[in-house]
Amino acid sequence: MVTDFLQVGPVVSQASQGAINKRKAVTPASTSQPRMKSQPPKSATPVNGSWPLHADKLKSSDHKMYRTNITDRKQLFSNRPNFRFQPPVDGKVEYAIHGGPDFVSFNPPSPGSVGEGDSLTVMCAGSCNPPCSYSWTLRNQQISPTSQLTLTNINRSQTGNVYTCTATNSLIPQSTTKQFTLTVYYGPDSVELNTTSPLTVKEGDDVSVSCAATNCSPSCSFTWKFKSQIKSTIDVLSLNNIHRPAAGDYTCTARNTNTQNSLDKNITLNVQYQSSISSLTLNSLSTPVTVDELTLMILRCDVDSNPGSHIKLLNKSQTLREVTNSKQAEYTWNEVECLDTGHYTCEAGNNIKSAVSESVQLVVRCSPRLDHRVPFQKEFTRAIGGNVTLKILVIANPTPTFTWYKLTDGNRNNIGSSSSPTTDVTAAGKHTLTDIQHGDIGTYQVVVSNGAKNTDLVKNLTLYVAGPPNIPSDLTVWSSDPHSVSVAWIGGFNGGSEQSFVVQYRADRTSQWTNLTDVIPEKDFNTIQKAVIPNLQPKTRYLVRVLAYNRYGHEDFTKAQEALTLPPGESFLPTSSNEVTGTGIAVGIVIGIAIAVLTETVFVIVWRRGYVCASSKSDGQQSKDNVHQHAALDNTRRGNRTELVNSDDQTNTYEGFGTRDDTPYAKTELYENLNT
Repeated sequence: MVTDFLQVGPVVSQASQGAINKRKAVTPASTSQPRMKSQPPKSATPVNGSWPLHADKLKSSDHKMYRTNITDRKQLFSNRPNFRFQPPVDGKVEYAIHGGPDFVSFNPPSPGSVGEGDSLTVMCAGSCNPPCSYSWTLRNQQISPTSQLTLTNINRSQTGNVYTCTATNSLIPQSTTKQFTLTVYYGPDSVELNTTSPLTVKEGDDVSVSCAATNCSPSCSFTWKFKSQIKSTIDVLSLNNIHRPAAGDYTCTARNTNTQNSLDKNITLNVQYQSSISSLTLNSLSTPVTVDELTLMILRCDVDSNPGSHIKLLNKSQTLREVTNSKQAEYTWNEVECLDTGHYTCEAGNNIKSAVSESVQLVVRCSPRLDHRVPFQKEFTRAIGGNVTLKILVIANPTPTFTWYKLTDGNRNNIGSSSSPTTDVTAAGKHTLTDIQHGDIGTYQVVVSNGAKNTDLVKNLTLYVAGPPNIPSDLTVWSSDPHSVSVAWIGGFNGGSEQSFVVQYRADRTSQWTNLTDVIPEKDFNTIQKAVIPNLQPKTRYLVRVLAYNRYGHEDFTKAQEALTLPPGESFLPTSSNEVTGTGIAVGIVIGIAIAVLTETVFVIVWRRGYVCASSKSDGQQSKDNVHQHAALDNTRRGNRTELVNSDDQTNTYEGFGTRDDTPYAKTELYENLNT
């Protein structure tokens, strides 16, 4: 029996055959394909004796050299038509095996998943001898005639497509298929929240916001961030007991875990909270501030709140500045005054909770000056034997000292000093005289000092013995229509008792005076009094005069003034009520002040001597019917009197005085023309 070498595998070329002939003993050559195990055949043994070979189990991958008995060749391949016998060369026999494909593989091995918009290339390979032909099909339609399948710009609609590769050995023929199902990862297309932005909540509340992604395959993961810090790794953001630092922008990120594509959605959290005053300052100082008057001052209140606050800057109950929906309010004094001293308050509130407030103190230093908010009483009247308190009200800071003097024959005699606690910046100086005698009548001087930069305040006050009022001054008359005349004058010192006024008038062609039916009470010392005389004849010249009287009597009428009523049908209306006091008597007031100063000086001298002189003249003639000479006001003439002093020693009323024979109450001739 002849023994030859048998090589199993693809048919080799003649050139290659020469190399085979040189082999004495060949071990099985390794291939990239896995070796198929078989039962050992009786008629075939590998050259190296390591493997038996069973002919009916041979495959194209078993590319090896075998030794076998030539007499067994027919038996070995009788049932394997896909094996081809190569005639012996150099005493050796080569057998080529035609077969496959036994299986098909992909490269990449698992090509089924891809992101939307990406491309995919898959290589199909089979074990064939001769080499296989390939085709790719989708839904039984060929889409590639090669072993390579290329898909570009893949979209989500291709998800679920089954791609099949068929490897075919056309010589046998024989085919093997392998397929994969395409999975396309896509999304998210959009991200939505379950609430709109901004989301407004109140401090202390709880809040929950959900985030959802549309068209995300596979399902997206979620992350919530606030100022780069992760607040949640799920789709729900939950915040409890919110405080104002939590206000701001929150970002939900939806991410495709396979493609890593992501989308963001922002929401702004608006945390509302009650007002709180951050600072209340005067010229940037929050402590009590002391300055000199005329200093520029800025009061500023800063408020922290959401929403904005309704802010008021107050001085006690007075509103200096008011703003709404704001976080700041300012008030400016270009030149601060002494009366600006006080506590200033900022009130702030919104609709979350009740308002809050804070205060700061301003102290303004100033030298003494009269308190312009109250009339300055510079003349006092008391009966002999009575009591009187001289009083002056001033504005000063710090608290001033009041020094009192009696002025006598050009000399200034100190009669005492005092200080008074201030209310804010107001102080009152008082000096009381008891059991007044003639020697107490005269002028007193008070010097108010508090050590401030400017000069001291010096004021004179005069004490009179009670008597009739002074003659009115600055009488002015005019006509604004055909049937009336308007009258204005300034009331003088009332003599220590409330005074009233009588207005008399007459036509210039008659000598008979007529009283205005109304008796006019005084308004105040040195104030303008007014009256209107009605029912007059048109285009007629009238003379008008005024008399002042009190419980002690009267002095004389004013000098008569004349006015011409307008012709019938004409009228003159002043542009404002101030024209009467402004235009009509402005010149008279200026002249009257100068005259009043001179008159007061003479009046003081006369009263210090205890006498009152009065004369009544009209148009240069003395009226005997209406004018009465006043005798000296000695103790006998005054009669019995009782003085009642009120609680603050400012005002004295008198009871028990004997009625003077020449008072308007006793002399009815003053009114004898009342019905004329």
